[in-house]
Amino acid sequence: MANNKTSNPTPHTGGTWGAKAVLILIALLPLLPLNAQNWEDIKNNSKYLVGEGIGNTPEEADQQALANLLSKISLQVQSNFEVIEEEKTGNDGTDSRTYITNRVKTYSQGTLQNTERMDWERGSEFCVGRYILKTEVDRIFQARLDKAKEKVTLALEAEAAGQVDEALRNYTHAIALVRSLQRPNEAFYETPDKQKHQMMAWLPQKKRDVMKDVKISAAGNSGNDIELNVTFRGKPVASMNFTYYDGRIWCPRVSAKDGKALVEMASGFTGKTFKIRIEHQYLTEDLYDNELSAVMKVLKPSRFEEENQTVNTDAMASLSTATVAPGTQGGGTITRPKIEEAGLTPVANEKAYAQTIEKVLEAIRTRNYQAAEPCFTTAGREMYNKLITYGAAKLLSNPAPVFHHNGNYVICRGIQMSFNFKQGVRKSFVEEMVFTLDKQAKISSLAFGLGNAAEQDILCKGTWPEQVRTLLMQFMENYKTAFALKRLEFLRTIFDEKAVIIVGNEVQRTNIPPMELDRNSKRFSQKSIQYIRYNKEQYLNKLERSFRQKDFINIHFANNDVKKLGNEDIYAIQIAQDYYSDNYSDKGYLMLIIDLTKPERPLIKVRTWQPDKDPDFGFYGPGDFS
Repeated sequence: MANNKTSNPTPHTGGTWGAKAVLILIALLPLLPLNAQNWEDIKNNSKYLVGEGIGNTPEEADQQALANLLSKISLQVQSNFEVIEEEKTGNDGTDSRTYITNRVKTYSQGTLQNTERMDWERGSEFCVGRYILKTEVDRIFQARLDKAKEKVTLALEAEAAGQVDEALRNYTHAIALVRSLQRPNEAFYETPDKQKHQMMAWLPQKKRDVMKDVKISAAGNSGNDIELNVTFRGKPVASMNFTYYDGRIWCPRVSAKDGKALVEMASGFTGKTFKIRIEHQYLTEDLYDNELSAVMKVLKPSRFEEENQTVNTDAMASLSTATVAPGTQGGGTITRPKIEEAGLTPVANEKAYAQTIEKVLEAIRTRNYQAAEPCFTTAGREMYNKLITYGAAKLLSNPAPVFHHNGNYVICRGIQMSFNFKQGVRKSFVEEMVFTLDKQAKISSLAFGLGNAAEQDILCKGTWPEQVRTLLMQFMENYKTAFALKRLEFLRTIFDEKAVIIVGNEVQRTNIPPMELDRNSKRFSQKSIQYIRYNKEQYLNKLERSFRQKDFINIHFANNDVKKLGNEDIYAIQIAQDYYSDNYSDKGYLMLIIDLTKPERPLIKVRTWQPDKDPDFGFYGPGDFS
């Protein structure tokens, strides 16, 4: 019994053994890796959520740590998610528990981008710790609500401008973001008139109202082609996307612009009606936004009765494509102000210019393209030949040519054409053609118009000289067209040799350090957008590779904001841009700083593009490069 007592002494701290033990531990402590010591502190800190991984490589250990942290985040937030009454099951029929789990994962993916990392070694093994403040997880929910509200603001602006596609796209994305919140029924949006709306109930109704106010009718047919008039709240729609049943299949997306669209029916179609679905889901859009992409995969949009329309073709007449007398607004749907009202100089004697345009239109109409070649200069003929092979170009009915001066040249607007492609997310879209004619009434240049809304944003700057407004509009039209026709050499001439070119791309991030550029000491967001700066040659080389890989490119502009910088003729244009091709599409925000001090040779000093508003600094502006 005595031996047993002496082998198990009563613990104490004041004896000789206790003092020795403390000294030994203190002596051994520096032998432990510093990061391992710090990691123990973090693990024991209730402010953090942590995940730990061990592996044969740092990458393997990190993946384990992230997975472990992900499970901790899910456990923390899952119990706070409410099940929306109308969503007892997910879109794919999953039960409510699985549905909530999927919603949680969309947060975890975004949250993990903001984690901290700690590395150390344990013998031959690599150890990684991942951790995040619990308050950071809470902040993610607020950030997502803020993003949803930004989408609603963009949707309301687009709705007011008649841009049905932009309105529906942003309402759809806002709905998905709100549905992914912990408590979606507690999300409210306050309109400028101080009205507060519960977003879960209000936003679906906004979508219904937009689609309900779209009216589509058949203007006439030419063979298998049916031309459509598309209005929104009584006015020609600025832009809208839809699909249609051609009598055989549901066709890829068609775009209406400035009130017009053209659909091609199956051979032998004799139906008195056909069906149209207004595009509002946009499941394949904004894939560059990883967070939104994750949300859309889980919370797919609902379908609405209002998206379906039936077009009556029973009383449809054969289309007439005869030109209207020069100088009139004619039968076209582009509702621009008269030349004088826009502050532009009308052409006193249009006859020679109108005859040139009529010859070109007749050549396109009859597909006798070579007949129009004498109407062009050498440079103009090259663009014309590219244009007529771009997307099976077709002339829409009732062209309404309008002429105005631009320095020593005459500009002709008001002629709409449809372009049809077999590949890509969009099958067909409409563009207004803009012709530039010299003093001999020969066409020296062709371009795609900006669209009525974007055009008016520039033309209505009444305090600016006419030359500036026409130059800016022509420059943006040529810029847009250069991408469509892959005019690399033209693009080379319009970029300054020292141009600043920055492209922001949404990327999957793990532990990438922030990129810093010369931007008035501001730091770029670490969140999920990586900004890359190119010089002129690097950017043009990138464009050249892109052009080779694409069958077609089409750019759509909206929401112009134009500012004059200082006393010289230097201007900044901030504009929303939709980019489509057969193998890629995106939406983002373009900013150009253009030097017009030499009107004969405008130059781009700065070009930036970003997929969305940056959470740190918002949108690029001219002040960032002053």
